Amino acid sequence: SGAISTTARGHLGTFLVHSDRAALWRLSGLGTLLAAMPLPYSRRYEGLATGLRSAFEEAGAPFAITFMRGAGARTAALLEGKVDLVVLSRFAADQLIAEHPVELVADLGPATYVGAHGMLVRRGV
Repeated sequence: SGAISTTARGHLGTFLVHSDRAALWRLSGLGTLLAAMPLPYSRRYEGLATGLRSAFEEAGAPFAITFMRGAGARTAALLEGKVDLVVLSRFAADQLIAEHPVELVADLGPATYVGAHGMLVRRGV
C-alpha cells in the first residue's frame, strides 16, 4: 500500500526507513478523532483548538472538534464513547482519573488553561 518502506540489514533485522502516517491511519480504519472542548470564549481556547487541529493534521490523523459547555458534559461524552478525547481543567481531569480508567495524555501546566476562577456572592447570602 506504500504506507511504509523497510530495508533488510542482514542479521540486524529489518529497519523502517519511511512511514506515511496518514496512510497508516487510513489503513487502521479508526476514522476521525473527535475532541470535545469548552466553548471557545477566549483567544486562549481558540488558540488551543487551532493548535490541536494543526498537530493532529501534521501527524496524519483526521481530526474534528466539538464544543460542549461543562466539564460534566464533556466527561460523559468521553465515557459514553461519543468523543475520543476531552479538554478539561486539571481539577476536573483529576476527578475523572480517580473515578474511571482514563489517562491524562497532556498537562498544559499551571495557569495555561484559564487565568483564574472566582466566586461572587450577594451580601448576606
